[in-house]
Amino acid sequence: MVNTQQWLDANYPKEERDRILLLYLNEPNLEGELDLADFTKLERIDVSQTAEENKISFKNKPEEAEVKKCVDAQKWLDEWYPKGEKCKDEDKIWENNGRRYKTNFGKTRSQITELSIIGRGLEGSLDISGFENLEKLDCSYNHLTSLNVSNLEKLKDINCQKNKLTNLQLKNCPKLDSLLAFDNDLTELDISSLEDKVTYIYLNDNPQLKDDLSVFRSLKNLGVLWLNNTAFGGSIETLQNLDKLECLSIADTDIDSGLEYLPNSVGYFYCSTDKKKDAKCQAIYNLLTNEQGEIEFDEMTLGEEFEKIKFKYVSGFEEKLQVIKNKAKERLYCLFKDELQTKERQIAEQSNKVQELTEELHLSQSQIQQLSNLVLPDQVYDFSTLEREIKKLKTNELIPSLQNKKQELEQLIANTKIQLSEELEQILELYCQVLNEEDSALKEGKLMAYQTILQGKLSKEELQVLATKQTEVSQLEKQLNNLQNDNQQLEAKIIQV
Repeated sequence: MVNTQQWLDANYPKEERDRILLLYLNEPNLEGELDLADFTKLERIDVSQTAEENKISFKNKPEEAEVKKCVDAQKWLDEWYPKGEKCKDEDKIWENNGRRYKTNFGKTRSQITELSIIGRGLEGSLDISGFENLEKLDCSYNHLTSLNVSNLEKLKDINCQKNKLTNLQLKNCPKLDSLLAFDNDLTELDISSLEDKVTYIYLNDNPQLKDDLSVFRSLKNLGVLWLNNTAFGGSIETLQNLDKLECLSIADTDIDSGLEYLPNSVGYFYCSTDKKKDAKCQAIYNLLTNEQGEIEFDEMTLGEEFEKIKFKYVSGFEEKLQVIKNKAKERLYCLFKDELQTKERQIAEQSNKVQELTEELHLSQSQIQQLSNLVLPDQVYDFSTLEREIKKLKTNELIPSLQNKKQELEQLIANTKIQLSEELEQILELYCQVLNEEDSALKEGKLMAYQTILQGKLSKEELQVLATKQTEVSQLEKQLNNLQNDNQQLEAKIIQV
């Protein structure tokens, strides 16, 4: 057994009781007397199916407060709106929570365009299927935990506020214009299938509903977005392209940055930490305070005659937003000013280098033209032809030089052999042959061995002179061979052209 008064004190704080219209008794083991003296505006008491009504009594209950036993939502709908049959709901004008609406008595599900089942004491899950022409659904002020309105392709307005919803399915509702789902127990909500016809979204007072603002970025026609007292976080920057957004409330959330990106269309903005003192939106709140660290608020009323909602908003917000945007631009400019100047200097330096290289190129082109006129007088300049002629000249220059070097080497070898015996002459010839080989560890080993043998008759200096002369001849031969090969390739290329 659960003590009724202790349960009441734990679930309905005394400081809030004078504003409560509906009392929901959903504790299975509730038993005893409830003192309702503080509930001065109470209109209805709903007793859950799990609670035993006969074990509960009331003291100081307002006379107008009606006690109602809750029912299973799906069973109730299927009974009063049976599939394939006409609606059995009473044919009368209902009044609930200040609203007046007419039932759909005598209509089938497919004929119904508006379904109002407000405050019927409905509990549990509800699946609205078969209402293929439904345009407006109002199931507010019940105790639903799950609601499925998927595939209602004509549905425009959903009002499911003030339930116990933990699950709300909205898939394939292409004409949805407004969603009032505030004051529930949602922890997540998939709105990815919503199209850009949506203009009103109220998700406030779902304390565990966690996401970031990026889920709304595709809703280009969104005009009103209420998220206060939710677990939404992140930056307002993701809303910067919603240029039809007029009203935004982020009080008691973890949305903590990006106010400077808010579109200029927003004229009504609300931010505070009244319910969550540690909410991260305090960072945005601080941007809007006056010299005393406070924000001045104005108040407006939204909604229809039967359900007016008072809405607080920051006074003079449009002017304050422009000041914040300008300061953000200044900070951004200061942040990147040095980097911009560095880039400008780098660009100037590169421009100077380009100019220098351009001048060098022009000079080189002029020199090449002069060289072409010298080598190929009276001929039109052609680089391949000029290259071929220059290499021919270089070849002709190298041939006698190589011949002279060879003669000098042969004379040096002959003079050296005079000092050697016949056996050492053979070693000397082998030494000269190894000098012509490609560099390798084996070559170095051979040279050291031959030098050791020859050093009995020849000094290191004499051997070094011989090696140097042999190297000069080898380099000239290689250079000449390369030039001759290049000339052959150039000849073939010119012929092809």
